[in-house]
Amino acid sequence: MTRRGLQLCLGVLWLLDGALQLQPVMFTGRFASGIIAPAAVGQPALVHWAVSTTASVIGSSPALFDAAFATAQLLLGIGLLWRRSAPVALLCSVGWAAGVWVTGEGAGGLLGSGATALTGAPGAAALYALLALAAWPGRDGRQSAATPARWIVPAWVALWAGLALLELRLGAAAGPDTAASLTANLHGLPSAIVSGSRSLAAAVRHAGAAPGVVLAAAFALVALLAVRRGAARAGAGVLGAVLAGLVWVFAEGFGAIPSGQATDPNSGPLLALAAVAVWSIARRDRVVARAYAGATGGATDGELATRAA
Repeated sequence: MTRRGLQLCLGVLWLLDGALQLQPVMFTGRFASGIIAPAAVGQPALVHWAVSTTASVIGSSPALFDAAFATAQLLLGIGLLWRRSAPVALLCSVGWAAGVWVTGEGAGGLLGSGATALTGAPGAAALYALLALAAWPGRDGRQSAATPARWIVPAWVALWAGLALLELRLGAAAGPDTAASLTANLHGLPSAIVSGSRSLAAAVRHAGAAPGVVLAAAFALVALLAVRRGAARAGAGVLGAVLAGLVWVFAEGFGAIPSGQATDPNSGPLLALAAVAVWSIARRDRVVARAYAGATGGATDGELATRAA
């Protein structure tokens, strides 16, 4: 994936967000009271105030605010799809995502007590901002050839290490908490979608700390693999994409899109998109290393990986 490819993917996701914002329920008071306000529950005072104030303001005129939000997100998507306006759209999307992350997502729930990858941590908006910065055009402007910014690799390591720590924070009560996390975002979804999640939740409810330990180990493995260059880093991208997909299906209910009340596809697709970015960087490094090996008559894998980076 190139930086331009990442911009296009983000553009499509922003268009999806704008379309979801045009759902009938979003033009009613339900948008404020049932979608925004719950993000304040269990949050520190400052975050609680920011979310509650936002919900109150939106509730005063939900149709007007929703139309404005939908228009803004559709414009972000269109701006990213058009190459010339992409840099401005990237900058605006970072600002918009930052505002949504605090006032609409309650800082992704990270400051509460039950935030995990299964509940959408660290928040879709935070991932939007991260990916937008990684897609920023390089100094030479070669967006169609350059991979996403290389700093996304350490950011990826920190992200998955953080998700592992969130799982370990639940402690011995991980079984019930994991079960609750699996079903927390499934309200209003068709039974055909949630049946697998409910069955999985029932299976882990009385398993003690084991579910949390297994999840933490899987998340930590993604982080550890990404630290190493070459095939290990590519493997981190693949494993991260698989885990993101499983979270999206079994814990996020396909982003709750079938419920008619989703404002975005949740964190799963964005984690998968970040995984593709990391995998692309790893693949590029291996291609460069092989080319260097051909030009120099051979070198050790470690030397080639170091020189390619």
